[in-house]
Amino acid sequence: MDALHDSSVCAIVVPVGGSKPSEKFVEANVKASPGVQTSSYFPKNPLKVVKPGERTQVDIDVINDGQAPLKVIYTRASIHLPHDHRLIVQNFTVQEGTTIVTTGSKGSYSYSFSSNKLLQAGIYDLVGYVVYEIDGGLYKNVFHNGSIDVLENGGFVKGETIFLCSLGLGILGLLGMWAYSQAQNFLKKRKRSYKRVETGTRSSSGALTNDWLQGTSYTQRSSKNTSQQRQSIKKKNSSKDS
Repeated sequence: MDALHDSSVCAIVVPVGGSKPSEKFVEANVKASPGVQTSSYFPKNPLKVVKPGERTQVDIDVINDGQAPLKVIYTRASIHLPHDHRLIVQNFTVQEGTTIVTTGSKGSYSYSFSSNKLLQAGIYDLVGYVVYEIDGGLYKNVFHNGSIDVLENGGFVKGETIFLCSLGLGILGLLGMWAYSQAQNFLKKRKRSYKRVETGTRSSSGALTNDWLQGTSYTQRSSKNTSQQRQSIKKKNSSKDS
C-alpha cells in the first residue's frame, strides 16, 4: 500500500501531448472546460464493493456541449480517507486516452483499477479525473468523487465484525449466567417460604379437625378411655400404699 502523503505536494506532472518533455504542466492548476461534463457508473458492481487485489471496472461518459471537439489525454484515480482528501491512501495506474468527442456528442470508455491486497477493509473515497485537450489547451473534469466499500481480503466478513460478534456473545453468556444464578436464588427463597407456610397449615388443619370432632362418638370414646386409664392408675397407687 502506498504511503500516505499530501496531494498538494504530489501534484501530477505530465508532458503535453506531442510536446517535448521540457514543456510540462501541473495538473493541480488545470480546471474544467465550459460545456464539458463527465459521469461514471460501475456496470458490474453497482454497490461499489471492492475486493482487494481484484480489478474493478468503471465506465466513463464524456459529454461535449462546447464549441470544439476534445481529445481525452489520460484518466487517473486514487482513493483517499473520507474525512481528508489531502491524504492519499493509494494512487492507481494512469490510463492513456484515445477517445475523441466531437461537439454535441458523447464519448464513452472504460477505466479499471485494483486496490492493494494489504489495504485495510473500510470505507474510502474514490476520486477520479479525466484530463483532455481542446484547441491545444488542457482541461480536467472529475468523473467520480464518492465512497467505495473495501472488503476484508479473503472474504466478506471483516475482522472488526468478528471481534464485535465475539464480544456480543461473551456479554450474552455472562448475562445468561447471572440470570441463572438469580433464578436459583429466587427458587431457594420460595421453597423456604413454602415450608414455613406448610407447617402452619398443618397445625391449623389439626385444630380444625379437633373442632370438628368435638361432640362426636370419637371424642366420647377418647374421653372414656382416658377416664378408665386414670382409674386404673389410682387403684394401683392405692394398692401400693396399703
